[in-house]
Amino acid sequence: MSATSLESEAGVFTLGSLFFLSFSIIGLQLGLMRSLTYQKYYHFFYLVISIALLGFGASGTFLSFLYPKIEKRFGSSMTILYGLFSGSMLLCTALSAGIPLDFQYLLFSAEQVLLLAAYVLLIFVPFFLGACIIGILLTRYGRAVSTVYGANLLGSGAGAVSSLGLMRIVPPQTLPVHIALYAFLAFGLWLAGNYREYYRDRKAVFLVCAAFIATAGSIIPMIRIQGDPDDYKPLAYFLRLQAQGDAVHVASEYSSRGVIDVFSSPVFHHTLFASPGSVSTPPDQLAVLRDGELVGVLFDTDRIRETRVMAETPQSVVYRMSNRPRVLLLGDSGNTNIWLAWQYEAEHITLVNGDDRIIRLIRESLPAGRDVTFVNTSPRLYLEAHRGTVEFDIIQIAVSEGMPASGSGLGSLYEDYLLTRESISGMMDILSPDGFITITRGVQTPPRDNIKVFNLFSAVLEDRDLNPGQRLLQGRNYLAVCTLLSGTPLPAPLVDSFIRECREITVDPEYYPGMKDESLQYTNTFEGEGDREGSWFYRAALAVTGGRREIFEKEYLFDVTVPEDDSPYFHHFFRWKALHNLRRAYGRSWFRQVELGYVFLIIVLAVLVCVSFILILVPLVSKKNVKSPVYRKRGVVYFLCIGLAFMFLETVYIQRFILALSEPVLSTSAIITAVLCGAGAGSIFQGKMKMRTRDTLIAAFIGAGLITLMLMVFSGPLVKGISQVNSVLRFTAVIGLVSIPAFFMGWFFPAAISFYRKHNPSFIPLAWGVNGFASVIASPLAVLLAVSTGFSLVMISAIVLYGIAVLMLLPVGKEKGGIS
Repeated sequence: MSATSLESEAGVFTLGSLFFLSFSIIGLQLGLMRSLTYQKYYHFFYLVISIALLGFGASGTFLSFLYPKIEKRFGSSMTILYGLFSGSMLLCTALSAGIPLDFQYLLFSAEQVLLLAAYVLLIFVPFFLGACIIGILLTRYGRAVSTVYGANLLGSGAGAVSSLGLMRIVPPQTLPVHIALYAFLAFGLWLAGNYREYYRDRKAVFLVCAAFIATAGSIIPMIRIQGDPDDYKPLAYFLRLQAQGDAVHVASEYSSRGVIDVFSSPVFHHTLFASPGSVSTPPDQLAVLRDGELVGVLFDTDRIRETRVMAETPQSVVYRMSNRPRVLLLGDSGNTNIWLAWQYEAEHITLVNGDDRIIRLIRESLPAGRDVTFVNTSPRLYLEAHRGTVEFDIIQIAVSEGMPASGSGLGSLYEDYLLTRESISGMMDILSPDGFITITRGVQTPPRDNIKVFNLFSAVLEDRDLNPGQRLLQGRNYLAVCTLLSGTPLPAPLVDSFIRECREITVDPEYYPGMKDESLQYTNTFEGEGDREGSWFYRAALAVTGGRREIFEKEYLFDVTVPEDDSPYFHHFFRWKALHNLRRAYGRSWFRQVELGYVFLIIVLAVLVCVSFILILVPLVSKKNVKSPVYRKRGVVYFLCIGLAFMFLETVYIQRFILALSEPVLSTSAIITAVLCGAGAGSIFQGKMKMRTRDTLIAAFIGAGLITLMLMVFSGPLVKGISQVNSVLRFTAVIGLVSIPAFFMGWFFPAAISFYRKHNPSFIPLAWGVNGFASVIASPLAVLLAVSTGFSLVMISAIVLYGIAVLMLLPVGKEKGGIS
């Protein structure tokens, strides 16, 4: 087959096979993310991104050595690679699902390290093989690189969208295996269009086809391979109860938003933070799980007296102080707070939740004749759409109520747009003058969550030139802390009411206006606290309300700085200086007090940097590449920069547009679709132009840079603008917005490849590898930078990197760089 012609020799079949190969690669990536989120935890899907990109980077190293041999036997070599790729998609994903990973013991168990290595290796194989095929086609068809690269990106974008449909009908444990079937379609298209090429090497092809038939014959049993959920997830607990005959799996429903499971069990009693002196017993309960985590409880009753236990929880304090309140429940996934509001004769209740399945479950669990308004949208979008148009007396941040996840570090990388400065400010815009914003979270030692909540409320009040010391209340029992923000300065009678109601349900007041040291009196104490000095919470409240907030933030053991939309990581508390004190205080169990998600990401980044450096350095110093030194050093810097910049922007867009789309998986799918389809269209368009490489790169930099800056500045107003439309239109709008800068981002790679095809063709496999390895590093690095510095700085860094890349080729790119 000619290296210069694609259209004349089965081009349609070759491009079609590439399209579906790319389709299956991205589909597999999203499928593994969904599977890991369900079986393990949300933030581990960054591991999948890194493994996938590592496969792409390693393929460049592989091809830099072996491409000349592959070129000599192109037809048979590609047929073998396609066969291995399609077989590995099924076999490796099915086998990886059964590996018993326990990430919590990764730092201390050699066995877990080996199991993680086995998991990485299995997942690495199909991505590596698929990337090899893409790299070979890009190298062989250099004259049509824009078309080939465009088909690759368009297939990837289509795979991202199509995966969402599969998530509605396929269990997450087996989703990767189902997506792998598209790899066989790619293999079939290759066989149909290129039979003349591989026919010359019939023996090798026969072996591959035999392997193909054997693998295809084992599809059904492999699809039944399912991994077990993490032992520490509530889902595992209920499955054990079910196996013992102590629980019934009432319902299960799949969606791109997650898997909803409902269990009924006589041994399940979950009434959050009830007083230890409570004499009331809760009614029968149903547990509502989402992706294996307990998100809500449904009281299985229609009698309000059977729910009296809710009046003995810290959540009830604000209701005890209110008279027939209008209540807004943000993100509630159960009916317990509805019963609590009814206990105190709420005038009206509005419940906001973005999952229609949850709303349906809650509505069906309530008795007829009760007036509750259900709003099916994300709580944050509700706030954006209703600023100044409605008014509530109690705004309860119900979705954030529960035991803190960060004690084991499993929620530290979760983007929480409801607990940010902008979000709380939006709540104040719909709060009545005498109303309260309230949140109750579990106690942890040393404390973090509730101190951060108090600090957040205080910062929002200061932003409005209001005195936080006159508007904040905080109390705790032995399990939880309740924090209240008042819409007006608290008068003495209301403060007295707060103290009295707290004492009645064994809640210790931690802060109220005018509180003095001599007022300290604790029923609930923890190790390290004393009545004379006050608790951690009291000392923190005094510092925050006493004008020492910034000093306190710097000196406190954990990161309790105020989260904002630009860095919405409320659950991130990790600080390096805490490690020494934690190890001294907790001994070998210190790691249970650290945000393991953050530490895990640092470990992954360190390993990837080392591996990437080694695999880039090897071909750079090899004799074969030394023979072709033209523009090689500039090329390494160029492809390193555009790889980092591309993934910086893609990763930040995924995180930033969670605010508009409500769900990480929806945001990931939309952004991957927009970036890859936009970049694919840009690549094809760039290939049609007859511009010098220099002019192409300058135009790409101006287009991508300016539009990225505009999105960075106007993303807030844009989100507000689309907050009132339905999810389909929001999904479409996000794709449209992000595809614009992606269109120009798609110019950088093919323009440089065309240039090097003329001046140093042997460098192209290495360029593919350098770009891939830069992408590997970029994904976790972008997250770490976003956590530490915010999304805006990461986006600016991407623009700077594109600028450096352009500077690398400006002196040498004056000649025509288009396809010729």
